[in-house]
Amino acid sequence: MKTKTKSLTFMAILIAIMLIFGFTPIGYIPLPFAKITLMCLPVIIGTLVLGLRTGMGLALVFIITSLFQLVITPDELTITLMPINPALYLVNLIVPRLFIPITTYFMYRLLAKKNERAGLFVASAVGSLTNTLLVLILLQLFFAPAIAEIYSIGMAGATAMIWGIFVSNGILEAVVATMICPFVIMAVRKVVPPITENKKTIKEAA
Repeated sequence: MKTKTKSLTFMAILIAIMLIFGFTPIGYIPLPFAKITLMCLPVIIGTLVLGLRTGMGLALVFIITSLFQLVITPDELTITLMPINPALYLVNLIVPRLFIPITTYFMYRLLAKKNERAGLFVASAVGSLTNTLLVLILLQLFFAPAIAEIYSIGMAGATAMIWGIFVSNGILEAVVATMICPFVIMAVRKVVPPITENKKTIKEAA
């Protein structure tokens, strides 16, 4: 099977997994205040196997499924904050997803020169944490005063509530990404050429 066919097939498999995850409870595990998401995993894997462009495409799939979840099964955070400023809430949802493949890709490229295996593990963790940290930073910037007022907990309490999500969600998501993504990537690369080989193929085709 040619390199391009293998890459397209693998990308289609990742998209199918994301759609299954995104339109069922599998990819968005509900907690009382927010949701744990597994949707970062295919984005990270796709980025580190097929490259940044594919990763950005998978991030868009992540965004589409997030919008679906926003409408169909909103969590308490969405129900509470979205009516305050829908535009800012959508920015909070969209922007972090778009940065997942970017930080994943460049962290891997930085570290792989010295230790490729370590690069896979660190980049997987960074990709997952990118989503969580950017979501929380934007929540803090855009909605901390509203949270403080709605829950009558003051700004310190709002900050504690927001960053408590990092403890309850972010760390677990990063651990799962680090435990799963590198091993899947190493297995897939035995069949689908890694980023460096894809780059050579692209150059040769040009």
